[in-house]
Amino acid sequence: MGFNSTNRLPYLTTHAGAKRWHDQIKPLRSGARMGCRPLAKRSDTHMQIRENPQGDIECVLYETPVVTFKADDTVVVAPGKWPSSYTGAFIEGLLCGVTVNRTRGMVVLGLERRADSGKFPKFPLKVGMSLTMRRVMNEDHVGRWEVEQAEGVGVWAPNRTKANSVRAKYKEMIAYHKGMVSLLTQEREKINEDDPFEAKRLLLLPKEMVADTLGTRTQQDRRYIGNGQHTEIETTYIDMRMFTDASNKPVWAAYYGGTTDEGRREADERTRKRIATWFEVRDKVLDLMRSDQPEETKHANFLKASIGLMCVASGVRLYTLEMQRDVHRPIELSYSAAADAVTRFLTLAYAEEIMEFKKMKVGHVPTTNYAEMLFDEFKNQGEKA
Repeated sequence: MGFNSTNRLPYLTTHAGAKRWHDQIKPLRSGARMGCRPLAKRSDTHMQIRENPQGDIECVLYETPVVTFKADDTVVVAPGKWPSSYTGAFIEGLLCGVTVNRTRGMVVLGLERRADSGKFPKFPLKVGMSLTMRRVMNEDHVGRWEVEQAEGVGVWAPNRTKANSVRAKYKEMIAYHKGMVSLLTQEREKINEDDPFEAKRLLLLPKEMVADTLGTRTQQDRRYIGNGQHTEIETTYIDMRMFTDASNKPVWAAYYGGTTDEGRREADERTRKRIATWFEVRDKVLDLMRSDQPEETKHANFLKASIGLMCVASGVRLYTLEMQRDVHRPIELSYSAAADAVTRFLTLAYAEEIMEFKKMKVGHVPTTNYAEMLFDEFKNQGEKA
């Protein structure tokens, strides 16, 4: 990672080295930042180096001391309120042997490979977090960074007991879906030997079966036919609206670009209406999946829910039956996406009941952000608790 303005940053590892760099830079004699010591180019005054009253050397980015060299030769890294890509480039440009990536609203520091485990230690930092490390020399006078103080990142994750309790309510549906996935999955030969991620197990949904199960709808569409002319045509679609609406949980507040109280009230009202509508649609899908429904309609409803959620998992919202040339070509999706379709929807539908905010172990980087399944109000309450 890198930006032009971070290319000239010095590599620093110790307090003494940072102090020497600080002392050799002449303070600016004029301008709005008169007296500051630019860390790299003289014109890049948003990056500066300074000595605080305790004798620590602070490397500052936009008024935030991101990297601080302590007198005891420890180094404190703290992205402050802005764990951005630019902050990551700033840290990486200063600390020799440290790589920085950004993911899910945090910067992740990567250190040199460990000789004992062969792994590259990684330490995520969110807003307000910090870690303390030290440059250690071995008998061959080769330096490496050792973390002395760090904390685990707080993440949203399902409570296993609560999640199992929810899944138990839909045990028959989950078993039915598992059978459907096995029935429709095919093993295929590897086409591209150079692609290690190419799916070997593929699920094929015949469009005729999907249309018969979910039903179709027709609507008038305008099509451009050239020379500024349009024509009205009747198009037939597979009716996936209930499943797509249920999967599009309105977890973000309705956007409003203004600042008036009336505008905010209107945005809040739109959000409340969208959430209320989502609950209605969600309950309709869950009704198809209940174990206590009449036996004469149970398996037909199971089939509809299974097919609908797999169509959503394929990533395509609407499938045109009449306008596509490959009408008889099946809908394709990976085995893993198909197998997870029902449990993922249950997690989304019951997220506020089964999610909990907990600390991960130090050095663990979250791979799945379940917070995207939570309403803003619930999420914010949990993270502030």
